[in-house]
Amino acid sequence: MGYESEPANPERERGSLFRLDVDGSLHSCLNKINISNGLAWTADNKTMYYIDSLPRKVYGFDYDIETGNISTHCSTYITTDELLNTCKRPHLLLYIFILFV
Repeated sequence: MGYESEPANPERERGSLFRLDVDGSLHSCLNKINISNGLAWTADNKTMYYIDSLPRKVYGFDYDIETGNISTHCSTYITTDELLNTCKRPHLLLYIFILFV
């Protein structure tokens, strides 16, 4: 999250999402993050969902459980209503709804 020059008005896109590997190495996975608000994975661990609060978006990425790498931004949902109308993976709605509440 960026600096707040006034309450509830942080600088936009100042954060990053990092991955910490078991060997202690740190890797930047996403940049221009506003306020991180959650992570969720599908039951098969092939898709990772990431929530950024200020734009009210849930992003989906292909996820490699062996390396922890994310790739191929596969989905963007703007609101929970749009999510319910467009989600191709209905078993994930519970995870994503919990992260929005």
